[in-house]
Amino acid sequence: MRKKCVSPVNNVPAPYDETGVDALRDSLIKAIVATRHEKGFAQERIEAESGVPQASIYRLERGIHDPQLSTMIRVLRPMGMTLAVVPIKPSSP
Repeated sequence: MRKKCVSPVNNVPAPYDETGVDALRDSLIKAIVATRHEKGFAQERIEAESGVPQASIYRLERGIHDPQLSTMIRVLRPMGMTLAVVPIKPSSP
């Protein structure tokens, strides 16, 4: 049986993720929301500049659904941000 954990983004119980994918996704979502707030952008502004519907931005920010990579990039671009592939830091023993 898989362990259960609670997503820090939306506090919904989720299966435990041993690969860390859920934690990475939650961290990315938090960074997107924080950046949007720091820049003073409303979801409606991101919609206007990215073409991504405000309802989709809302669901992305709440962790309600897993957006496509292209959607993430489109949401980030108006804020002057993008995604990057970086090495995984080794786990401490």
